[in-house]
Amino acid sequence: MTDEINDAGERRAEEYRRAAYGPDHRTERRAGGGREDGALTVSRRPVPLATILTVFAVAIALAAAWKLSFVLLMGFAAILIAVALYNASALISHYIPIHRLLALALLLLSLTGAVTALAMATGPRVGEEFAQLIRSIPEAAQKVQSWFEETTLGELVDEEIGILPSGDGERDSSDSNSSSDSRSSNGSGSDSNNNRGNDAARAAAERMPDIVSALTWTVNAIINGILNMVVVLAIAIFLAIDPRPYVQGFLHMVPRRHRPRAGEVIEEIGTKMWLWLAGQFIDMIIVGTLIGLGLWMLDIPLALVLGVIAAATNIVPFIGPIVSAVPGILFALTQGPQDALYAGILYLVVQQFDGNVLTPLIQKHTARLPPVLTVLGVVAFGVLFGLPGILVATPLMLVVLICVKRFYVEDLLGDDLQDTDEKKDGEPAAREVSPAEEGVKMS
Repeated sequence: MTDEINDAGERRAEEYRRAAYGPDHRTERRAGGGREDGALTVSRRPVPLATILTVFAVAIALAAAWKLSFVLLMGFAAILIAVALYNASALISHYIPIHRLLALALLLLSLTGAVTALAMATGPRVGEEFAQLIRSIPEAAQKVQSWFEETTLGELVDEEIGILPSGDGERDSSDSNSSSDSRSSNGSGSDSNNNRGNDAARAAAERMPDIVSALTWTVNAIINGILNMVVVLAIAIFLAIDPRPYVQGFLHMVPRRHRPRAGEVIEEIGTKMWLWLAGQFIDMIIVGTLIGLGLWMLDIPLALVLGVIAAATNIVPFIGPIVSAVPGILFALTQGPQDALYAGILYLVVQQFDGNVLTPLIQKHTARLPPVLTVLGVVAFGVLFGLPGILVATPLMLVVLICVKRFYVEDLLGDDLQDTDEKKDGEPAAREVSPAEEGVKMS
């Protein structure tokens, strides 16, 4: 019985070696210490030149992609916008009997007109509110410092470490100095004023290069941002007009036998990206409206601007809500600590409602992405590509997830995920997860 098992094992090993190394492989048994160790000797054949060139080509392509990562991210953002424009125009042409290109032109004209009208109607008011917000930041910071100094923690820090500024002592010393100066002659007082004016002018002259450098950097960043936005929009419009040549060009780079499968995956990616964009648009509108109305009911100025900021930043998961809450709470602090507390509670309640109620309801009918993968995607693409990577992290993670499911799990491993991707309505969630049972069911 043991010999039969050994023979069967040797036959399976021989079949594996033939499949791995071809029919002309060579094996030999060597005696060592009175026993056979079964060492495998594989015939060394030269590596084909095509394989070497392919490896070098892939390495060069990866290096070029890393160097051009910003350009590739801009292209991906353009594809996102093109998917939205293409599907929106197709939806319009479905309900209105017009050609899709005419629907696309009407959509672009409507969006341009709406943005122009909104800018003309609310531009001055928004500019005033933004300027007021910027002017209120130092006042808010001073209020935070004053409030912290009055707390027990602030007193403890001041006593133990002594890092808080002693404004009263400085004022007292300045008052005493001013009183002594007032008792002196008028000539010495005018000299001290002149000295203070000279010191201020000298300090301003020393800081002038830093101010000019900061202004130059800000202007360059704004100009580059506008130019990049124009380029992305132009690419998106060209893609939305006729995406077929670009899809065909990509499929031409895929081996012929794999082109049907690649086409299916590209179509699925386009559909899931459109559903994700539609869901995010609905979520942004609801969150921005709730934040704006809540701040308006709390009598916090800049409710319109803060609502727009909350809506715009909500597309970035987990990080966007925190970024949008900072200016809202900071500006509410200028009204008083109580208003700042109410504003913080408002942001917290809206984001809890969005994360636990609104987002699950929207994702039930749109693209679904696991929360853990969303967080990891934001962190990973943020570390790799910075702010542009964070902005497109979620749709990029969605594309990666689809490719892994279709090409690796289904095509390479042979699992069927069609029944597990979409959960049936009304199906109860499992109370407990047993990895052993899941492994047995999936084997």
